[in-house]
Amino acid sequence: MASLVVSGCAHVPELGDLSHLAPRERPRSVLATIDPVQPALSLNDLQLKGSHNSYHRAPRFALSRTWRYSHAPLEVQLASQGVRQLELDVRYARGELHVGHLPLVDGRSNCVQLHDCLSRIKKWSREHPRHLPVFVFIEVKDALAPARLDGKLELIDRAITKLFSRHQLLVPEDVAGSAPSLSQAIEQQGWPSVEESRGRIAFVMFGGKRHKRAYSAGRPRLDGRMMFVAERKLGAPHTSVLFYDDPIGERARIAEAVGKHYLVRTRADKDQRRHTSRRDAALSSGANFVSTDYADPRFDWVELGGGDAAARCNPLSASRDCSTLALSERIRPALAEVAPLPAQETPTGPAITLKPGERGAN
Repeated sequence: MASLVVSGCAHVPELGDLSHLAPRERPRSVLATIDPVQPALSLNDLQLKGSHNSYHRAPRFALSRTWRYSHAPLEVQLASQGVRQLELDVRYARGELHVGHLPLVDGRSNCVQLHDCLSRIKKWSREHPRHLPVFVFIEVKDALAPARLDGKLELIDRAITKLFSRHQLLVPEDVAGSAPSLSQAIEQQGWPSVEESRGRIAFVMFGGKRHKRAYSAGRPRLDGRMMFVAERKLGAPHTSVLFYDDPIGERARIAEAVGKHYLVRTRADKDQRRHTSRRDAALSSGANFVSTDYADPRFDWVELGGGDAAARCNPLSASRDCSTLALSERIRPALAEVAPLPAQETPTGPAITLKPGERGAN
């Protein structure tokens, strides 16, 4: 099937605004008011749709076929495409943090400055207080940047705290609890519950090793940091999120990490090629974030939610009792103005090419 859709269930009753409470002070589950037997779902019980290079707009004259894709604005992805994991490439130039892929040759973006991107996310989040947590991967980029972010990584944290109050964020300290390291907290306790994470934004540093080492040095719990750090392998005490982009070749690694309660990102497609074998492997792998260049539902490519849910129960780690009832968002109707379906360059070679709504086959 080209899409795996979970049917929505009954609406979850509102409990009022709980955003003023610290994460561990919030009710473990709204389901206690409906079904006392239903266990509280943790974030690692979820599978969420992500968009790759979420800001990206295709260049007018693309030098590479892999750049010929465009995403809708961030707020449209969140409001009407079911995206709950975003990715922003950040560079430092002229005293500001900019978002884009490659300056000059592939630099078009739906939000040019990081402040603008985060403002759009914040506005949508405030308008949808019951939303599932949104994870924003921040990839620090140096290529073609006039200045590097070495020694200036705190600028990203400041950009986050300038816009988001503490209770709007899910930060490493919330997950570490009293454990001596994030990895120990993850393996022993897992992530906070879905309910206590609603309406929150989590940021994850992503990309090259140099910046991640500098950001996490001497901080096994990442105390004081606003971002989690995504790693390629287990072992570091600050590890809580991993990324394995090949859901076929790295399936065993994904399963191992998910089995230990880590959050994992993988990709359903790459380089503007869509193979249903890769997409289906990503969906069944248990990865918590399935990232795609084809986030618009009209492509019918990676669709996880149904009804009021913008996610589905993780096929590998979630309990059999998991229900979309626990994933309801009570979201508002989709935006009146929906961006036109982005034009995707037709892939070449053996890759499967699909038109919106057309289903593929292995």
